[in-house]
Amino acid sequence: MENREEVYEAPMRSEAGDFAEVTLGWPFGHRRDGGLPPYWLSPTASEPGAVNPVGARDTTRPPGAGPPDLPVRRRSAVDDWWVMLPDAPAAAAVAERLRRDGVRRVPHASGRPWLVGRWDARQEVSARAGEARIVVLGRSTAQAGTLRRRIERVRLPAEAEHAVTGLAGSFHVLASVGGRVWARGTASAVRRVFTTHIDGVPVAAGRADVLAALSDADPDPGALAVRLLHPPVAATVLAHRTFWRNVRAVPPQEALVWERDGRRGPGVR
Repeated sequence: MENREEVYEAPMRSEAGDFAEVTLGWPFGHRRDGGLPPYWLSPTASEPGAVNPVGARDTTRPPGAGPPDLPVRRRSAVDDWWVMLPDAPAAAAVAERLRRDGVRRVPHASGRPWLVGRWDARQEVSARAGEARIVVLGRSTAQAGTLRRRIERVRLPAEAEHAVTGLAGSFHVLASVGGRVWARGTASAVRRVFTTHIDGVPVAAGRADVLAALSDADPDPGALAVRLLHPPVAATVLAHRTFWRNVRAVPPQEALVWERDGRRGPGVR
């Protein structure tokens, strides 16, 4: 008999989160803290399902080749990933690195790539009005018609939060308003937003390991050591730090804001 791990799906509550995301232990911490991926699939593996050791660098993948595919198995929340790009010409080169079968693409109003990734379409609710675009990714009570009516009044990126007021669930909210970008996870830190720079282009994602693979970042031993201290260091001290060099986390109580040219705007609490 095939031994398949069943994942309990928690009832949808405000910021309840996916049970797998909260409880699935990754090396040196949970993925919500930017931990190492559990396994990387080597594209040249001789046998189906062969994987690299935990945390080992895949030397067969060229630098900047994009996030690795996971072994084929029952789909869960940890298989999903997305990358967010600014409304800038230089971002097209980064988006091209992520081009592959099954990858979704959502453009800015300008037509330039905004969101690239692989996620469950059943957990996406999106709407657009004029130059405003909003995408809710995750479990939520959002409805496309309601979002569309609300974003008709949005003129600034920070106003996108008003469009999701009152929604229940666990989700990322991503918005592009006239080329300016806004993104937020959950206050509970189950869903985070991470950032890095690739060839001078700011890039954000909902998973730190995806950015690490895309930018060929090395693990940060110092960050790993701090996480192993006992008694533990206060979470506020590590609010921006991940287990990867040059991959930073947006504090859960803040939103990420980019101007049209990709410059970091003031954080919104």
